[in-house]
Amino acid sequence: MNRTFPGKPDGTVTQKLADYFQRHLLLMADIVLDFHSGGRTLDFLPFCAAHVLDDKDLDARAFAAVQAFSVSYSVRMLEIDAVGMYDTAAAGRRVPPPCGLCGLAW
Repeated sequence: MNRTFPGKPDGTVTQKLADYFQRHLLLMADIVLDFHSGGRTLDFLPFCAAHVLDDKDLDARAFAAVQAFSVSYSVRMLEIDAVGMYDTAAAGRRVPPPCGLCGLAW
């Protein structure tokens, strides 16, 4: 669904799901997570990440969430093209954007 936000209530199935997340689910969230495992073609060191945000209060809350996972590595990412992303949708609702958890075995 990434790059589909904020979605459209009368759009494709993917656009409808993004719209529902944007208008309903994000309003109920205190934090959102984004999980990645790597797969056959990628081998990640376990790390947690969040995007650098202009809103310094929200930025601090996002990185407090990163630190709460106590992984060995963390990353601050500066997104250069955030249009339509889940992170942007969450930040727009003042929810700390996805704390990316990568390479973790669940």
